[in-house]
Amino acid sequence: MVRTADPFRMRAQAVEIDWTRVARSREQFLGEKVDWERLKRRSADVRLEWACSADLGVPHGPFTVWRRSPSRRQRPAPVDVNIAWTTDGMRLDWGGVDAGHVAVRCQVSDPSEPVGLFLYRIGHDGLVGTVGAAAANPAAGVSVSLDVRTSGATWAILVNGHSPEVRITTLHDIVNADDWEPLEIVGLPVDGAWADYDTQDQGWVGAPLPPYDAAISRLTRGAPPLGWDGFTSGGIRTPTWEGPDPVALVDELRKFVLPAVEALYDSGVPEFAQMRTEAWTTTTAPHVDGSAATSSLDAHVDPRPWAVLGLTAQVDPFLNLATGFGAVYTTESLDDDQIPIAHDELLVTAQYRQVLGPGDQVLDDQPLPAGIGPAEFAAYAPRGAQLSQVPSPTQLTATRAGFVEPRQPDAPWGESIRLTYRRTLASAMLGTPTQQAAVVADVGSPVAEPIIERRLPQGWRTLAISPDGPQGQPGFDRATLMHAPAQIALGSSGRNVRYGVALADVFGVWSPWREVGYAGDEPAPELSAIISAKLDMRYTGSTAAPTTLEVDVATEWTQRRPSRIDVRVVFHPVAPAPASAPVLSPTGGVPIGGFDRDLAVTFAGDAPTGVGCTVVELNEEGTAPLGGATRGSGARRYRLTATVPTLDFATVWRWGAALWTRRHLLSGPTPTPFGERADTHAASPVPVHPLPPPLLPDVPLASLPDASGCSHAAVSWSLAAGADARTAVVWECAETALRQTAGLSPQADPLDSPSVRLVDLREAYDSLTPERQRGVFRRIAEVDAGQRTADVTLPRGSTDIHLFVVTIVSSTAIESPWPQGVGGTQPHEHLRAVIAPRLARPEPPVVRSSPVAVGAGTEVRLRLEASSPIPVQSFRLLRTRSDRAALRADTMGPAFAEAVAGVKLDDSTPAQPKRDPVTGDLVYVAEWQGTLPPAWTPWLVRAIAVPQPIEPHRAVRGVGSPPSDIVSVLSAPDTPPVLNDLAFAEPDAAHTGLVIRTATTAPVIPLALGDHTLRARITGASAAPIEIGPATLASLDETPLSTSPGGPAVWQRGTRVTGRSPLALWFSRADAATSVTIEASLTDPRGRTTTRRVTIPGWTPPPPPAAATLELLGITPRPLSGVTVGVLTDATLDEPYRLRVMAARRTSRGPFGPRLPLRRPLVVEVDLADIPAAPRPPIVVGTVSFRRIRRLTPFAGTTIEIGVPLPSPLSVSVTLIAPDGAAVSVTGNG
Repeated sequence: MVRTADPFRMRAQAVEIDWTRVARSREQFLGEKVDWERLKRRSADVRLEWACSADLGVPHGPFTVWRRSPSRRQRPAPVDVNIAWTTDGMRLDWGGVDAGHVAVRCQVSDPSEPVGLFLYRIGHDGLVGTVGAAAANPAAGVSVSLDVRTSGATWAILVNGHSPEVRITTLHDIVNADDWEPLEIVGLPVDGAWADYDTQDQGWVGAPLPPYDAAISRLTRGAPPLGWDGFTSGGIRTPTWEGPDPVALVDELRKFVLPAVEALYDSGVPEFAQMRTEAWTTTTAPHVDGSAATSSLDAHVDPRPWAVLGLTAQVDPFLNLATGFGAVYTTESLDDDQIPIAHDELLVTAQYRQVLGPGDQVLDDQPLPAGIGPAEFAAYAPRGAQLSQVPSPTQLTATRAGFVEPRQPDAPWGESIRLTYRRTLASAMLGTPTQQAAVVADVGSPVAEPIIERRLPQGWRTLAISPDGPQGQPGFDRATLMHAPAQIALGSSGRNVRYGVALADVFGVWSPWREVGYAGDEPAPELSAIISAKLDMRYTGSTAAPTTLEVDVATEWTQRRPSRIDVRVVFHPVAPAPASAPVLSPTGGVPIGGFDRDLAVTFAGDAPTGVGCTVVELNEEGTAPLGGATRGSGARRYRLTATVPTLDFATVWRWGAALWTRRHLLSGPTPTPFGERADTHAASPVPVHPLPPPLLPDVPLASLPDASGCSHAAVSWSLAAGADARTAVVWECAETALRQTAGLSPQADPLDSPSVRLVDLREAYDSLTPERQRGVFRRIAEVDAGQRTADVTLPRGSTDIHLFVVTIVSSTAIESPWPQGVGGTQPHEHLRAVIAPRLARPEPPVVRSSPVAVGAGTEVRLRLEASSPIPVQSFRLLRTRSDRAALRADTMGPAFAEAVAGVKLDDSTPAQPKRDPVTGDLVYVAEWQGTLPPAWTPWLVRAIAVPQPIEPHRAVRGVGSPPSDIVSVLSAPDTPPVLNDLAFAEPDAAHTGLVIRTATTAPVIPLALGDHTLRARITGASAAPIEIGPATLASLDETPLSTSPGGPAVWQRGTRVTGRSPLALWFSRADAATSVTIEASLTDPRGRTTTRRVTIPGWTPPPPPAAATLELLGITPRPLSGVTVGVLTDATLDEPYRLRVMAARRTSRGPFGPRLPLRRPLVVEVDLADIPAAPRPPIVVGTVSFRRIRRLTPFAGTTIEIGVPLPSPLSVSVTLIAPDGAAVSVTGNG
């Protein structure tokens, strides 16, 4: 069968340990008891250990250890590698194949530095994750060869080398070589038939033994001969290390471990499913040692057999050998029971009945995969690694994890101490710690005590190292060791100790001790607490109220028992906001106006006795006295009751009481500090009485009905100055309810006035007892007392008198008693009465108009008349000229006049008030005479009769009448029509088309008296004068007045704006140079005319503009970019001027003076208006740039900067071209 090599599922490791060398490196701390002879015999140890992954499982039989001579190894074969440079060095990948032997030959990058080769199986972090390494110091001018053997690597990092040649031997070829020879059979120490395990003999193949004896033999020949140091670095002696007794250890393993892992070897469980195997067993129920408190529930535990086997076999070196997951050999035999293997390399194999196929996984709550059948797995363990040290823990800290309560009252406290340190991660270069031990010593003590347990009859139970968090999560790089419980002696002022922690790997090599200090005291005693406090007051008719204080206090009895409980009480006035509260302290003084009281409870055993108070022990819930009931195991609760002298509320609205408590203890620090402050308050029980309202002769009327038809009453009240009032409560009683309660008929006589009815109600109210007086009222509202008025909605359609009473709630929530008559007053004097009014409305007025001559003018007389059931005070007159606005009185605007009304008298003698023959109501009349604002459209007039507001004795409110019918009144203007001055314009470029503009306020619509007509006469536009009109304003076309309609002269009208209509007269003249006179007139319906005249002069062509100038300011060289040419021009940017630039290099001088351009010139042209102004970037045309620099004033001109990309010497010509083609040029050399 071909062996399978998979380091991820089965791996092995072989290290060489010279125990004498290990001891010499730590000799100063080992102490005196060192067996150097035994160490010498173990100076050539070869320690082998192996492990299996969870998805492979462990075989149902022992492992086989093989050996072979190094001289018979296969030679590595060359392999192609992928090379990539990283920050660590050159990465060499050979395709993901597991290699057991890697040889690299390379050139040296830096001869002054060593060359290194580090092998990895998966990701790496420096030395962490390495599975093999080698280094060499290069000689000058030669290449370097590095040779590394490993349990399986897939890539490498080459440091300080280049041009590598890589050769490997695959792990598959190594484990399937035919030169391996069996060396030893290693397995569990079973005895006889056990589960489905193969119980064949084990041990050296030359002398096999029963499994039990073979395990003892492995321990005897290979158990670590050296343990931890005898002293810490601080000189503290540690407990003497000793290894366990082999026979006792194997017996312990068979007694406790084998039963726990037996389920793994069930014949029905595939090896890859062992990780899911459960082994539930019955165990001791949760309980407290020495106590009757024990759970009645059945307790079961599942120790997870796979985890038990892993913790047993892969942590402790002794258990690793005893369980058959490790072996020890020697290079040369120095003792009779040793197995020498010289320099042979090792191989571990195991037979499996069922293994997982590629890609298969075992998942919780999922069916098991089928597997692919039997297989033989092999783990290669090359030689060469020397193990001499294990690193000490770093970043060691000691902190308190928690307290352990005393088992009995007044017993010492305990605490749990967490020792945590940075965990050393796996590496092929350093030993990887798997176990830990810890000691503790008082500061100043030369001897430390162990924290870990001893084995019987000898040896120590070290603790496994596990990370504080899963991989990839915080805590994975740290490990923790707990010391619990550590007792804190009574009266010791706490613990002040030093802890020491040492680590060891699975091969048994220990690190030096690392020390850390810790100091901690027992927790402060729990403080007694005030659970509740209250002040009970009684109002006795004065501001001084007798008061009783009741306080509930709780204290614990499980940790420390009290001998006395003190309660400190400070009474103080509570100042209203925003005043600051007084500073109070249980040991400080008493604030001004306050006083204090001291209460206490003493104990004789469990029985409490009050000092300055009475005391009652309560049950745990605090709901009833304890009596003879059984006390609970937690806190105990007591109620203290004390009589307080009367609290005076004459000037204080609220008293406060600040309370503190402390206890005296039978053991430990005593007394305790005072606990948290508790506060209780006593509000004033003194009520606030409202003042009686004034008595009115009539019943006040409520408001007019709102949109829902309900009237509203304003209920008001008064308070004495400085009254402590928070809210006012409004109570209401209807007339019907009070009459029924008093035994009267439900309905009052309809002929009685409200005043008479109110007198009956007052008498009926006074006849009731105080209880019935309050009972007949209902509470309807509670409002802020500072409002002094509350709005109350009366029932819709109610005709009753409604009575109201107001009571006051103080800021201390005390409501005033029901008001009664005292001191010669009657109860009804506190009543407030309101009745919903009946509404009375006059009939719509009749309006008659007539003109009245007054001097040279005319006025309008309006006669007004209306009948009404309630006296009319006046007539309100409204006017508008808008038909739509006149449809409703509320859209006609404010009244323009108001006429005082009077009763109309008849023609009899003596005259009598006239009444309406239909309704019988009195008729009221008024008259108004005056002028209306002149207007060509008629005024639309309406009137409203305004009655007097109320008639109290009838409970009637007057409401304005409906408006009268519309009366039309014309008040024509007595002045000529308005026509604005004439203005002219020339709308075309030929200056022959003309327009005259004006406006008028005359109405456009047709009028009853006639229309406004418009005429015009134009003189000079043609040979004969032109007459336009007459035309009415309404007949003119309404246009925007922006474009000439063409054709003969014509009037047009624009849209009326702000009471004026714009007008335009369009016409043309034959000759633009001829002046024209226009005369326009507007005539109103009464023949009055307004005339306006204007003369338009003939058009004269303007003189031609002056020619623009151009001035050369200079030519300035620009390094590496040519030259800058500056010119100044006064050409306007509003005209289409253009600028042309011509430039050329000069290469020779003519015989008679100026330089001549001998090369092809550079010519560009740009619109002057397109040139941007600074600071905007210049415009580039071709390769020439243009930018305007400044324009100081309209007369100073514009400076233009021209960038020419030609170097000196050169000639430049700048030409300014006007819109008519005229040009001006300047030329310069630079």
